[in-house]
Amino acid sequence: MTHTQRFLQMWLKGQAWRKYKHRKAFVLWWLVMIDFSQLRTQMRCAAYIAASWRRYQMLTFYSTKRRAMLNIASKVTSAVRLYFSQKRVVSFAATLCQRAERDVSGRAAFKNTRVLIIQHQIVKQSSLNVSNYPAEMQKIFQKYCTCGKKENKSQLGIGNFLRLMKDSPNLICLKNKNSPSQSDVELTFMKHRRKNGKPNDTTYLNYSQFLDSVRSLARAYFDSVPDYKHFSCTDAKLCAILQNHIFQSLTATHFTVALRANSCAGRATNLLELSARLVAAPWHRIKVRVGARTRIRFDLARLRHLRGHKATLSLQCLWRGASGRLVAARIAQDIYEKCVEFASGRVFWFNRVTGASFWAKPPALAWLEAGNSILMPDADLLFDVKCAQCNNLAARVYCLECGDLYCEICQERKHNYHHTHTMVEVVSCMQCRFQISPMLGGDTLLRRLMHFYRYKALRGVRRLLLRYLLYGPASERVAWAA
Repeated sequence: MTHTQRFLQMWLKGQAWRKYKHRKAFVLWWLVMIDFSQLRTQMRCAAYIAASWRRYQMLTFYSTKRRAMLNIASKVTSAVRLYFSQKRVVSFAATLCQRAERDVSGRAAFKNTRVLIIQHQIVKQSSLNVSNYPAEMQKIFQKYCTCGKKENKSQLGIGNFLRLMKDSPNLICLKNKNSPSQSDVELTFMKHRRKNGKPNDTTYLNYSQFLDSVRSLARAYFDSVPDYKHFSCTDAKLCAILQNHIFQSLTATHFTVALRANSCAGRATNLLELSARLVAAPWHRIKVRVGARTRIRFDLARLRHLRGHKATLSLQCLWRGASGRLVAARIAQDIYEKCVEFASGRVFWFNRVTGASFWAKPPALAWLEAGNSILMPDADLLFDVKCAQCNNLAARVYCLECGDLYCEICQERKHNYHHTHTMVEVVSCMQCRFQISPMLGGDTLLRRLMHFYRYKALRGVRRLLLRYLLYGPASERVAWAA
């Protein structure tokens, strides 16, 4: 028993110890697990807090950096924009200055060139010995020749010559010792005068002698002008006396305005315009060629890139343009008439709407011909009855009571007060549209209409008779027209 008891005690003690150890281990495991779960939760919280902090730091840093970069970028961009705007303004101002300088220099050069050409024209017209040439010098000579004798245009007397010199401003000046006096002018006239061979004949100067007299005055009293406006010697002196004195008179100013294009200023302007056109024509041609080439390249590049709908739209535009031009040409066919002269056979086109005539084919017709071709009759065969009132315009209305033909203007102004009178419209020819139709003319027809309206026939019968009279037998119409 002792051994058994001892064994049982030892077994029970072993079981209790093992149970104790198992429970202790289970408790320790739960304690460890609890601690591990707490540690894991703490680690998760720490990681979350660290991540949140890092996120906050990054967001703060990014926002601060972004704000700083935006501030720097705005300052840089404003500075760059200011620089480019200033540069643009400076370049634009420089362009304006250059344009203004070119304009000023061009105007100055144009003015100097115009003055030079005017002076050349003055010297040229003063060198022509033709008295009927349309220029200021010839007109001044003819004007002073007619003083006292209106029919005289080729003989200048000493009085008129002296009057011409006195009318020239500052030419005969008593205060200036270098200017010619009245006696000097008379001596110059006497030196260049001509006689008819008779001893008591009146002395005079013709136009060539008048020019010689002016040249002699210029050579004698304008020695201080060795060179004048690109001229030298006699031409310089002659240009100085003409431009500064003779052409400054009221008579010369009047002729300058009256002659217009034939004056020295007008001829100079025409020459400058011609020169400008000659200079500008090559530039315009080059510009047009370059523009055409650019447009062609652009169109080709556009056509290369066009696909589908765009190409269809382009073709539609071309077709609409061509069809529109065709419609316009067909409308022009109804407006224009092709006329052929009776004698010469020359062709011209007549616009029935505007009444204008053209020797050249109107561009509106394009490749089409006029719808109506008319052979113009001779003046002797032209059947155009004039108005009985004004005898100027073609007759368009016939009065049955008065028995006269009137145009539309005279009928409205002078004959419209006769409200009881019956007016018959005179129809124009359907072919030429400007001659009176032979079916509505002639005394036979008018007598029939007068006789018919006197008897006041019924309305229906009247219409039938009127139609028969207007569009009656062709044999009668042809006989009447002949």
